[in-house]
Amino acid sequence: MILINFYYYRVLFGYEGQTNCLKVVSKGCDGIEEMCEDLNSGKIMYAFAKVNDPRTSLDKCVLINWQGEGANTVRKGMCANHLRDIEKFFSGAHLTINARNEEEVEPELIIEKLKKGGSEYRFKVRVEPMEPSGPVGTTYQRVNPVKEINSQERDKFWRKEEEEERKRLEEEKKKKQEESYKLELEIAQREEKGNKAAR
Repeated sequence: MILINFYYYRVLFGYEGQTNCLKVVSKGCDGIEEMCEDLNSGKIMYAFAKVNDPRTSLDKCVLINWQGEGANTVRKGMCANHLRDIEKFFSGAHLTINARNEEEVEPELIIEKLKKGGSEYRFKVRVEPMEPSGPVGTTYQRVNPVKEINSQERDKFWRKEEEEERKRLEEEKKKKQEESYKLELEIAQREEKGNKAAR
Protein backbone atom coordinates (compact mmCIF):
# COMPACT_ATOMS: atom_id res chain seq x y z
CA MET A 1 0.00 0.00 0.00
CA ILE A 2 1.32 3.45 -0.98
CA LEU A 3 1.21 6.00 1.81
CA ILE A 4 0.03 9.41 0.65
CA ASN A 5 0.15 12.62 2.63
CA PHE A 6 -3.55 12.86 1.89
CA TYR A 7 -5.34 15.53 3.92
CA TYR A 8 -3.35 18.20 5.59
CA TYR A 9 -6.25 20.55 6.25
CA ARG A 10 -9.92 19.76 6.74
CA VAL A 11 -13.10 21.04 8.42
CA LEU A 12 -16.37 19.23 9.14
CA PHE A 13 -19.75 20.95 9.56
CA GLY A 14 -23.02 19.59 10.97
CA TYR A 15 -26.49 20.96 11.69
CA GLU A 16 -27.20 22.25 15.15
CA GLY A 17 -30.04 20.04 16.43
CA GLN A 18 -33.05 20.13 14.06
CA THR A 19 -32.27 23.68 12.90
CA ASN A 20 -30.76 24.68 9.56
CA CYS A 21 -27.81 26.36 11.31
CA LEU A 22 -24.42 24.82 10.56
CA LYS A 23 -21.69 24.58 13.17
CA VAL A 24 -18.12 23.30 13.06
CA VAL A 25 -18.00 19.74 14.36
CA SER A 26 -14.25 19.26 13.95
CA LYS A 27 -11.25 20.69 12.14
CA GLY A 28 -7.56 20.08 11.94
CA CYS A 29 -4.53 18.93 10.00
CA ASP A 30 -4.98 15.21 10.73
CA GLY A 31 -5.85 12.65 8.07
CA ILE A 32 -9.10 11.42 6.60
CA GLU A 33 -9.25 8.56 9.08
CA GLU A 34 -9.55 11.05 11.96
CA MET A 35 -12.31 12.89 10.14
CA CYS A 36 -14.21 9.65 9.50
CA GLU A 37 -14.45 9.11 13.26
CA ASP A 38 -16.49 12.33 13.47
CA LEU A 39 -18.88 11.40 10.63
CA ASN A 40 -22.24 10.39 12.12
CA SER A 41 -24.32 7.81 10.22
CA GLY A 42 -27.55 9.41 11.48
CA LYS A 43 -26.77 12.98 10.40
CA ILE A 44 -26.31 15.24 7.36
CA MET A 45 -22.82 16.78 7.35
CA TYR A 46 -20.43 18.63 5.04
CA ALA A 47 -16.66 18.29 4.94
CA PHE A 48 -14.21 20.51 3.08
CA ALA A 49 -10.63 19.35 2.72
CA LYS A 50 -7.46 20.08 0.78
CA VAL A 51 -6.05 17.11 -1.07
CA ASN A 52 -2.62 16.70 -2.62
CA ASP A 53 -3.16 15.28 -6.10
CA PRO A 54 -0.17 12.93 -6.69
CA ARG A 55 -0.62 13.15 -10.45
CA THR A 56 -0.07 16.93 -10.63
CA SER A 57 1.41 17.61 -7.17
CA LEU A 58 -1.12 20.41 -6.89
CA ASP A 59 -3.49 20.97 -4.00
CA LYS A 60 -7.12 20.26 -4.76
CA CYS A 61 -10.16 21.06 -2.66
CA VAL A 62 -12.82 18.42 -2.10
CA LEU A 63 -16.31 18.99 -0.74
CA ILE A 64 -17.98 15.96 0.85
CA ASN A 65 -21.77 15.95 1.10
CA TRP A 66 -22.33 13.38 3.86
CA GLN A 67 -25.83 11.92 4.15
CA GLY A 68 -25.58 9.17 6.73
CA GLU A 69 -27.47 5.97 5.97
CA GLY A 70 -29.46 6.32 9.20
CA ALA A 71 -30.40 10.00 8.64
CA ASN A 72 -34.08 10.89 8.59
CA THR A 73 -35.46 10.71 5.02
CA VAL A 74 -37.47 13.94 5.37
CA ARG A 75 -34.39 15.71 6.72
CA LYS A 76 -32.33 14.39 3.78
CA GLY A 77 -34.87 15.85 1.35
CA MET A 78 -34.84 19.24 3.08
CA CYS A 79 -31.05 19.39 3.24
CA ALA A 80 -30.67 18.40 -0.43
CA ASN A 81 -31.68 21.97 -1.27
CA HIS A 82 -28.86 23.32 0.92
CA LEU A 83 -26.07 21.69 -1.12
CA ARG A 84 -26.17 24.43 -3.79
CA ASP A 85 -25.62 27.10 -1.11
CA ILE A 86 -22.84 25.06 0.48
CA GLU A 87 -21.13 24.71 -2.94
CA LYS A 88 -21.42 28.49 -3.42
CA PHE A 89 -19.85 29.05 -0.01
CA PHE A 90 -16.97 26.68 -0.84
CA SER A 91 -16.58 28.01 -4.39
CA GLY A 92 -13.01 26.68 -4.66
CA ALA A 93 -14.01 23.01 -4.53
CA HIS A 94 -12.67 21.00 -7.49
CA LEU A 95 -14.83 17.98 -6.72
CA THR A 96 -18.04 17.31 -4.78
CA ILE A 97 -18.50 13.81 -3.39
CA ASN A 98 -21.86 12.51 -2.18
CA ALA A 99 -21.25 9.88 0.49
CA ARG A 100 -23.47 7.74 2.73
CA ASN A 101 -20.92 5.51 4.40
CA GLU A 102 -17.23 5.50 5.30
CA GLU A 103 -16.28 3.32 2.31
CA GLU A 104 -17.28 6.19 -0.01
CA VAL A 105 -14.78 8.55 1.60
CA GLU A 106 -11.72 6.29 1.45
CA PRO A 107 -8.59 8.29 0.46
CA GLU A 108 -7.82 6.04 -2.52
CA LEU A 109 -11.37 6.37 -3.84
CA ILE A 110 -11.28 10.18 -3.58
CA ILE A 111 -7.91 10.31 -5.38
CA GLU A 112 -9.35 8.10 -8.12
CA LYS A 113 -12.36 10.42 -8.51
CA LEU A 114 -10.03 13.42 -8.70
CA LYS A 115 -8.07 11.72 -11.50
CA LYS A 116 -11.24 10.93 -13.47
CA GLY A 117 -13.25 14.09 -13.14
CA GLY A 118 -12.06 16.97 -11.08
CA SER A 119 -8.33 16.95 -11.71
CA GLU A 120 -8.23 20.06 -13.89
CA TYR A 121 -7.02 22.93 -11.82
CA ARG A 122 -9.45 25.83 -11.82
CA PHE A 123 -7.95 29.26 -11.94
CA LYS A 124 -10.17 32.21 -11.26
CA VAL A 125 -10.12 34.70 -14.10
CA ARG A 126 -8.73 37.97 -12.91
CA VAL A 127 -10.92 40.84 -13.93
CA GLU A 128 -9.09 44.07 -14.52
CA PRO A 129 -10.77 47.02 -12.82
CA MET A 130 -12.43 49.37 -15.26
CA GLU A 131 -11.44 52.98 -15.48
CA PRO A 132 -14.01 55.10 -13.67
CA SER A 133 -16.10 56.83 -16.27
CA GLY A 134 -17.64 60.25 -15.97
CA PRO A 135 -21.30 60.80 -15.30
CA VAL A 136 -23.63 59.33 -17.85
CA GLY A 137 -25.41 62.05 -19.83
CA THR A 138 -28.68 62.16 -21.67
CA THR A 139 -30.23 64.23 -24.44
CA TYR A 140 -33.68 64.03 -22.90
CA GLN A 141 -35.35 67.34 -22.25
CA ARG A 142 -38.62 67.74 -20.47
CA VAL A 143 -41.46 68.83 -22.72
CA ASN A 144 -43.02 72.16 -21.79
CA PRO A 145 -46.33 72.39 -23.69
CA VAL A 146 -46.56 76.18 -23.29
CA LYS A 147 -43.19 76.66 -24.98
CA GLU A 148 -43.65 73.87 -27.53
CA ILE A 149 -47.03 75.02 -28.86
CA ASN A 150 -47.00 78.34 -30.70
CA SER A 151 -50.20 80.21 -29.79
CA GLN A 152 -50.45 81.87 -33.19
CA GLU A 153 -50.14 78.53 -34.98
CA ARG A 154 -52.68 77.01 -32.60
CA ASP A 155 -55.20 79.83 -33.27
CA LYS A 156 -54.62 79.53 -37.01
CA PHE A 157 -55.26 75.79 -36.83
CA TRP A 158 -58.56 76.24 -34.97
CA ARG A 159 -59.71 79.04 -37.31
CA LYS A 160 -59.11 76.73 -40.26
CA GLU A 161 -61.04 73.92 -38.53
CA GLU A 162 -63.96 76.25 -37.78
CA GLU A 163 -64.01 77.52 -41.38
CA GLU A 164 -64.06 73.96 -42.76
CA GLU A 165 -66.88 73.04 -40.37
CA ARG A 166 -68.90 76.14 -41.44
CA LYS A 167 -68.46 75.24 -45.14
CA ARG A 168 -69.49 71.66 -44.47
CA LEU A 169 -72.64 72.79 -42.66
CA GLU A 170 -73.51 75.22 -45.49
CA GLU A 171 -73.05 72.50 -48.10
CA GLU A 172 -75.23 70.13 -46.07
CA LYS A 173 -77.95 72.83 -45.77
CA LYS A 174 -77.78 73.55 -49.51
CA LYS A 175 -77.97 69.83 -50.33
CA LYS A 176 -81.04 69.42 -48.07
CA GLN A 177 -82.72 72.40 -49.73
CA GLU A 178 -82.03 70.92 -53.17
CA GLU A 179 -83.40 67.53 -52.11
CA SER A 180 -86.47 69.24 -50.59
CA TYR A 181 -87.03 71.25 -53.81
CA LYS A 182 -86.71 68.07 -55.95
CA LEU A 183 -89.18 66.28 -53.69
CA GLU A 184 -91.69 69.13 -53.92
CA LEU A 185 -91.26 69.23 -57.73
CA GLU A 186 -91.86 65.46 -57.98
CA ILE A 187 -95.01 65.76 -55.85
CA ALA A 188 -96.29 68.66 -57.96
CA GLN A 189 -95.63 66.71 -61.19
CA ARG A 190 -97.48 63.66 -59.82
CA GLU A 191 -100.43 65.80 -58.78
CA GLU A 192 -100.53 67.41 -62.24
CA LYS A 193 -100.48 63.98 -63.92
CA GLY A 194 -103.25 62.84 -61.58
CA ASN A 195 -105.38 65.85 -62.44
CA LYS A 196 -104.90 65.33 -66.19
CA ALA A 197 -105.85 61.67 -65.88
CA ALA A 198 -109.01 62.62 -63.96
CA ARG A 199 -110.26 64.92 -66.78
